[in-house]
Amino acid sequence: METSVENAPSVPSTPAEEAVILGEDAEPNGDNCVIAPNEAFRQAERKIEEAILNEETELDLGVGFGAKESEKLADLPKSLSQLKQLEKLTLFNNQLVTLPEWISQLTLLETLWVCYNKLKVLPESLGQLTQLKRLSFYVNKLKVLPESLGQLTQLEALDISSNQLRVLPDSLGQLTHLETLEIRSNQLKMLPDWLGQLTQLDWLDLSYNQFKVVPEPLAQLDLRRLKLSENKLSTLPEWLPQLEQLEALDFSSNQLRVLPDLLGELTQLEELDLSDNPLTERPECLGKLTYLESLSLASIPLTVLPESISFLSGLRSLDLRNDKNVTHFPNEFTFPPNIEKLYISSHDLPHSVSKLFNLQELVLKSRNPQPLPDWIDKLENLERITLEGGGKIFKLPQSFGKLEQLKSFQFRGKKLAPALSAAYEQGLDALKAYLLEKS
Repeated sequence: METSVENAPSVPSTPAEEAVILGEDAEPNGDNCVIAPNEAFRQAERKIEEAILNEETELDLGVGFGAKESEKLADLPKSLSQLKQLEKLTLFNNQLVTLPEWISQLTLLETLWVCYNKLKVLPESLGQLTQLKRLSFYVNKLKVLPESLGQLTQLEALDISSNQLRVLPDSLGQLTHLETLEIRSNQLKMLPDWLGQLTQLDWLDLSYNQFKVVPEPLAQLDLRRLKLSENKLSTLPEWLPQLEQLEALDFSSNQLRVLPDLLGELTQLEELDLSDNPLTERPECLGKLTYLESLSLASIPLTVLPESISFLSGLRSLDLRNDKNVTHFPNEFTFPPNIEKLYISSHDLPHSVSKLFNLQELVLKSRNPQPLPDWIDKLENLERITLEGGGKIFKLPQSFGKLEQLKSFQFRGKKLAPALSAAYEQGLDALKAYLLEKS
């Protein structure tokens, strides 16, 4: 049942409405009762009046995450329909369960954000907003989408993530100007063939769904970024190298045991996330990805890393953290030379890290009471150190005090020994000075 001002229920449908029967500002509803709007509604009306007066093209009726329920809109004031010149409308974090049919009167709208609401159904009239370029229904309760969305042929970005969608309407195949499509956190098991018609699409997020295979329609696209994390993928398709323009690929948190050599044919890849997969074989094919800048192999049950990653001279970020297995680094193992961010799980920091002269951030997970080595000062550009894992840090090397660029030192799940803690309470510089004086 639509709950606009003109057709409000005689009994408030949610506590947020806090309707008062018979008030000075009250309006009759469809049942010939009189409903006084709550403060959120009145505040929205004031914003709309001001926007009409100033002929504004943007209007924000959203509220922050800390807002009380009584501060959120359950209905939209009908006066909003008078803002014919409106180009951007934000309705963030309200309690809307639907949008009114008259939303179609805002014919110049180019951006519509209705994130973090309680939408269960969308009006077919939404398809009349043919100037829309950006549309988001992120975090709602939608189970179906209206076919009329296919009329929004100027749409460039669509976010329907975090809903309850099991299927997508065929009409979406008409959105041939779409560049970004985000459908994560739904209940999709397959994608329709029309997805291959979206030839302008370059960013697709299918994370947190129920895909068991990589949807084949993707082979027809020139994607640059693809996210398929948190699905049920166990294999990769033979046509994967057809995505030759791909720059970022996320297969994290799936069921991949073996990575085929064809993954190495995605030679334009700059970002690759394979974390949290039960890999049983070292993916030596990674060494072919010579443009790779960011690689995550976190939470993979491999105790020995693929040697081929040593050849990735362009790599800037490498994540090797592991909660279950200790990664062994043979003496001959060489890290890519230009790494700036290193995330690693190891009892002792491998000595080959000392040659990472560009390293700026180090995150080390270790239960070693003396986790940092004496040669730590060789990392002259180090700005941030984070130590993770349980236990107490009993000792830091004197060389720690020589890290002139260090700006941040954090420890998560760890405690400093009393003397170190007392110095650190005075600040990072005081800790450095304490270590230097102690020597």
